[in-house]
Amino acid sequence: MFLGLGLRSVLVLVLFSGVFGAVIVFANVAACVKLSVFYGLVVPAGTIAYSITFPITDIVDEVYGRRIAVYIVWAGLAAELVSLLLIGIEGLIPSLEPGMEELYGRVFYPQFRILFASLIAYIVSQHHDIWAF
Repeated sequence: MFLGLGLRSVLVLVLFSGVFGAVIVFANVAACVKLSVFYGLVVPAGTIAYSITFPITDIVDEVYGRRIAVYIVWAGLAAELVSLLLIGIEGLIPSLEPGMEELYGRVFYPQFRILFASLIAYIVSQHHDIWAF
């Protein structure tokens, strides 16, 4: 078995990892597309989704250990980088309708503007959360 864990433990870890990766990718896309009001504060929509990642890493840290939680953080970074790469590649393929090309650009191209700040904030905040927990 994986790291001496039982099958059920591995399946739960895979589930947590999948949810974590999906939330990271969604949060970065949503942050560029929509602003929301949350308890009187204007925040990017991705901020609300991103908050789900901290309990996931805390649970993984508690149950599986710090090393596995760090692995999940790095896997989330890989998921974000792959999604950005795919957004860039898909942006090079021309659309059948010019209006769709503009819409694609308006939704996905802001990702590249916030790339470095977002990735640095992600790595710092997730590693701090694991360390502090």
